[in-house]
Amino acid sequence: MVSRNTPSPSTYVLAFFLALHIALPLYINSSLLATVIQEKYVGLVFTAASLIILLAISYFRHILERLGNFLTLQWVMVGELTALSVFLYTSNPLAIILAMVAYMVASPLIAFSMDIFLEKTTINKKTGIVRGKYLTATSAGAIAAPFIISILFSGGNYAVIYFTSISILALVFLMFVCMYGKFEDPRYEKVTFIEAWKAIRVHHNILRICSSNFLLYLFYAVMVVYTPIYLSQHIGFSWNSIGQIFTIMLLPFLLLQFPLGWLADKKYGEKEILAIGFAVTALSTGMLTFITSTNPLVWGLALLATRVGASMIEIMNETYFFKKTDSADTPKLMFFTMTRPIGFIVGPALASATFIFFDFPYIFLVTGIILLAGIAIAFKLKDTN
Repeated sequence: MVSRNTPSPSTYVLAFFLALHIALPLYINSSLLATVIQEKYVGLVFTAASLIILLAISYFRHILERLGNFLTLQWVMVGELTALSVFLYTSNPLAIILAMVAYMVASPLIAFSMDIFLEKTTINKKTGIVRGKYLTATSAGAIAAPFIISILFSGGNYAVIYFTSISILALVFLMFVCMYGKFEDPRYEKVTFIEAWKAIRVHHNILRICSSNFLLYLFYAVMVVYTPIYLSQHIGFSWNSIGQIFTIMLLPFLLLQFPLGWLADKKYGEKEILAIGFAVTALSTGMLTFITSTNPLVWGLALLATRVGASMIEIMNETYFFKKTDSADTPKLMFFTMTRPIGFIVGPALASATFIFFDFPYIFLVTGIILLAGIAIAFKLKDTN
């Protein structure tokens, strides 16, 4: 039985390797797709995957109820291993697209399951601290990924990155089996998407934090899909330089989230930090449109500014939401998780619409303007403290 107190240190080690495995392909997926389909259609693959994710999450409770979280996560990991293996053995465009969709569907389901494990072992008064540690561990993995890419990814050798990701996921699988074999599942409520919406809409603050999370993942969708393409195909950076730029970019997630989680628990409420995070992210993202420099340091610092704000938003979203819910509250957890794929549906769709009227870099300005809505959302929240 896993006690509801605080997670063990091994949980954070697992989080590091899980994030590293996910982040390694994350930064090259859109570029790989751009080699088999036209650049302007890349976002449609992400949109299709996100629609499937919404359906998968809607029925995920049924699987959890039947198999339990432990066995379910094992099967999802096996499915993801299979999808990643496709990239090693074929260059067929259809096979690559289908495997990419399967990989993208598996990742949020793993995150959903890990949230259940983490929430079951966390008491509310330590939510900010625990979430801060967990996100710091995942951020360390995310930061290590572009550094590894800058070393391994040369000459367009995508296979070596996917093989490394597969190897790390195999290690994660073994760690997971050893750590959670005696996990006792909470009671999962029977819920559909409509029921989840009905449960959320009467809790105005939960709905607001879900809206905040949607905006964050809309931002992530635009940046993850289009920034690598923009830097490589339009600015002209090598993947070695892009890896260095992304390493600099991701530092705020490693350095800021634990202390911000502690501050949210001990000193301040979440709304003020959340509002500042949206202001910083909106402004810095919009400014990317007007940067024409080919200096990697300039881009590294510019993108770092966007992630300073994003790291603030992310930890406040997580802290606020999980203080207001628990591992058995399936409707709220399901809806919160769904904001991620919804963001990845709207983000690429937004980009496609933008490209009709404006040149490529204006996607950053449009995204920045939309993120300003997050400031209003933040100020309407009622702090948990």
